[in-house]
Amino acid sequence: MAKIEQVTRHIYVVQTQLHYSVRKYGTRVHSFNLFKQMHFGTFKPK
Repeated sequence: MAKIEQVTRHIYVVQTQLHYSVRKYGTRVHSFNLFKQMHFGTFKPK
């Protein structure tokens, strides 16, 4: 059980790091997508 917990935590950390990398380097793309979504009315806040 402890091993599964470790793996889950590791995946969570990797996902968090990926998320922040995307936020850091993909802001231009993200803001364009956000604009596109708002323009077409498909934007759903998470």
